[in-house]
Order: sequence, then C-alpha cells, then structure tokens
Amino acid sequence: MSAVADLHAHLGIGRDSQAVEARRWIKAATDVRDKVFETGEDGVDAARRLGSEAVDQARAVSDRVAKEVVQRARRQRGDRESPEN
Repeated sequence: MSAVADLHAHLGIGRDSQAVEARRWIKAATDVRDKVFETGEDGVDAARRLGSEAVDQARAVSDRVAKEVVQRARRQRGDRESPEN
C-alpha cells in the first residue's frame, strides 16, 4: 500500500468516504427527480384547471350568443308580423 492509502486506511476515510460521497450524489439526484415530478404534477394540475376554466368560459359565451341569436330572430319575426308593415 502507498503511504496515502495507509493514511486513509488508518483514518478510515478510504473507500467509506467514496461510499458517503456516492450516497450524497444519490440523495441529490433523488431530490432533483422528486422536484421534477412535483413540478410536473403542478403543471398538469394547472393545465387541467385552465382547461376546465376555458371550457366553462366557452359554454358561457356560447349560451350568450345563442340567447342573442334567439332574441334577434324573435325581433325580426315580430317586425315582419306587425301590422305596420
């Protein structure tokens, strides 16, 4: 063994420190993965909410337009059927 390896063995920092470092990297990678999943879930939830809101707004606009069309048709029919014409 080399002097450095002997010193590391004597101090107990040889391979064990590599394992500790590897565990730190694994923990960091796991944390990043978890954050990505969490962010992705938040994005999906936001898209779902926005989609639902858009559908609700489209229905409301559609209802208003339909009512307006019906009212205009009634007014036009009423104008044609009035005795003044």
